[in-house]
Amino acid sequence: MIDMKSQVLKFEKPLSPEEATNKIREIAAESGNVSVTTHAVEQMESRGFTMRDLLELLRNGYVDDNAQYNAETQEYKYKIARIVDTRTAAAITVIIDNRRLLVITVMWKIYDD
Repeated sequence: MIDMKSQVLKFEKPLSPEEATNKIREIAAESGNVSVTTHAVEQMESRGFTMRDLLELLRNGYVDDNAQYNAETQEYKYKIARIVDTRTAAAITVIIDNRRLLVITVMWKIYDD
């Protein structure tokens, strides 16, 4: 596994949800720009995500929440979501060097009634 943590782009301020959506889509247009952590691979397997599902999510999803800042790693994480079949899939991503994505985890988004 590549140590991507040392290469994470340090934004002075987080991207807006719209800016993050556009940047993630731009980067994910080339599948070679997307790296997946071991944890994300395990979650994909247990939740029935394929790499094709993940790429579709990254290329067509929307970031609708503000970035979450991790002070320990000094990085902003973005949650991108999209309806897949009849459920909403989401991925937590980090933008690296403004040209790569690191997918931290994937999930089925749960909504409270």
